[in-house]
Amino acid sequence: TIEDEYWTTMRTFWWDMSPVALANTLEWLEFGVYITMAPYIQLTFFRGSDVATFAAFAITFVIRPLGGLMFGYVVDRCGRRPALIASLYGMLFATLGQGLAPSIPVFG
Repeated sequence: TIEDEYWTTMRTFWWDMSPVALANTLEWLEFGVYITMAPYIQLTFFRGSDVATFAAFAITFVIRPLGGLMFGYVVDRCGRRPALIASLYGMLFATLGQGLAPSIPVFG
């Protein structure tokens, strides 16, 4: 019936969109944490430079549209799944890189 088709479509939609929504929420959470921790990040990684601290934050907003263009091309050629997996791994490795980066006293 039409009602069964509707609920099947909705279930598929939510199944497909839930990981996307979760990833986007976690990314915005990361932005919020970065801004909240900016004074500590500034002292730990950028020798007290406001400009460098917020430039590192601003780069994410420059890279997002470029990633959209790149992954749009991947979606057109390979489909949604490979693009989504690649973008999630990209966010994972970027976040891990930030978390594992040595501080100025350690790095020199």
